[in-house]
Amino acid sequence: MGTDTDGFVSDLYGAPLEEFTERRNEMAKRLKAAGDDETARVVGSLRKPKLAAWAVNQLVRRNSGDLEGLVEATEEAASAETAASLREAARARQRIIARLADVARGMLTEAGHAASANTLQEVVQTLQATSDPEACGAVLRGDLAEPLVASGLGFGTGSGHQVLDEAPSDPDEERRQAEVEALERDLKKARRVADDAAAAAERARGRAEAAEEQAVEAAREVQRLEDRLIETRGGGS
Repeated sequence: MGTDTDGFVSDLYGAPLEEFTERRNEMAKRLKAAGDDETARVVGSLRKPKLAAWAVNQLVRRNSGDLEGLVEATEEAASAETAASLREAARARQRIIARLADVARGMLTEAGHAASANTLQEVVQTLQATSDPEACGAVLRGDLAEPLVASGLGFGTGSGHQVLDEAPSDPDEERRQAEVEALERDLKKARRVADDAAAAAERARGRAEAAEEQAVEAAREVQRLEDRLIETRGGGS
């Protein structure tokens, strides 16, 4: 697609969600009328984004500073040479993602959409997926149709992690790798519980102290597991 069409597509994915289909069809119609059948076909096939994907697309447009900070923290995590530096970068990512999730909640509500726990979890997972370079590029283009899913902590693909992620070479390393994998599974479950509990507490703020306590306990469990995982990955670093 040409430069002008790229701009149209960007406008399309940045528009209110309820206007997507009408705008897409109108754009394809105009392109076809102008004799650009191929581009009209491509535009006409563009999929309406799911709610979480739409929210992330809006974050890219309205919160570019935080997205840049997320990319920087991801790069620092990928090049970390010690457990301490990895921990610091991972926590920076968590803070930025939490802030962006709060912004997404406000945007969804303002636009008249339900900021459900499931939708916000998909927003968080999509932002976490930026640890993968290809997924990061997809997010930053701002034209997602589907939310993305992160794998583990997502820090195992950078060249700076070769020492941390290389195959075990002795029994101790094998045991440590097995513990890493188990902790990653537990962490994924704990994150899901924490996200759901935090969303429930936000909706019921002032009316459900029990939900707030559950969110705090779940967040503590996430932090405990992350600290153990990072220390285990770093070995003796």
